[in-house]
Amino acid sequence: MSNALCLAGEDGNVKIWSRTGMMRSSLSQLGASVYSVAWSPESNQVLHVNGRHLIIKPLQPSVKPTQWKAHDGLIVVVDWSPRNNYIISGGEDKKYKVWDSFGRNLYSSQTQESPVASLAWSPDGGLFAVGMFDSIRLCDKTGWSYSMEKEPLLGTVLDLSWTSDGTQVAAACGAGSVLFADLVDRKLEWANLEVIINGNCTVDVFNIASGSKEHLEFNDKIVTASLTWNHLVIITATQMYIFKYVSNTTKRKYINNSSHVMVRPADPDLVISSIERYSGGYVQYTYIVWCSGCGIAWCISAWWVWYHMVYVHIIAWWVCL
Repeated sequence: MSNALCLAGEDGNVKIWSRTGMMRSSLSQLGASVYSVAWSPESNQVLHVNGRHLIIKPLQPSVKPTQWKAHDGLIVVVDWSPRNNYIISGGEDKKYKVWDSFGRNLYSSQTQESPVASLAWSPDGGLFAVGMFDSIRLCDKTGWSYSMEKEPLLGTVLDLSWTSDGTQVAAACGAGSVLFADLVDRKLEWANLEVIINGNCTVDVFNIASGSKEHLEFNDKIVTASLTWNHLVIITATQMYIFKYVSNTTKRKYINNSSHVMVRPADPDLVISSIERYSGGYVQYTYIVWCSGCGIAWCISAWWVWYHMVYVHIIAWWVCL
């Protein structure tokens, strides 16, 4: 909800406030401290903790809340992804868990070395970070761990925040320092192709069948990438690069001035990319469909513009040869 705040604290109250500081409603009054809250993707529900339980409280008073026991110890942090609608929770039982929006457990971690103090979903919902004492763990959306980095003298990682492009995460540490971590060595595989994003601006493409290797360098930082149906799509801060690998040859297509967050190669000849921009009072969604056979890209844009207290929907489309 863009025009409301949800606040909770040690008094056990969960309240909704306007951006001007006026209290709108009191959602819950509990007998224990509420250490973490999170909005649902539609902003019509609030997730909050209650000891060892999680509660999803709708904003409508007539709708019954959903509650379940989530951990064996005190829950101290939760997050709800607006992308995949999954919930993550962590607590003093030294475990982090993944849930769906109905409270069904999708993943439960092994007992960690220390209590889980912080959690945060990446903007695209494909990853989440876990903060503990002197360490940060990176996991995919199903809960499985990619890596864990230990840094002595950090103290407990109290909070985590991703950059908008999902390539970096910042950690506020109990020792008084702020840690910045980059995603490195991202790997993509499709058929006999293997792609490794081994730096902010460099990519290596390996053809396992022929043994060939191609090194790609870009002027801007790589935001995201996708490899499917022999198409490699690289997204940087200002361009989209499309490479088609067929019989050791490469077709290339560039689309300028874009800020992409999701790429979906749909079939052998079509590549679909969705773009989002946020600026002040409007949200822009752009969908690009590129046909590798004819070399034509169709672009469709939709704007949600905040005008006179309502969102106005505007749609436009064009063709890029």
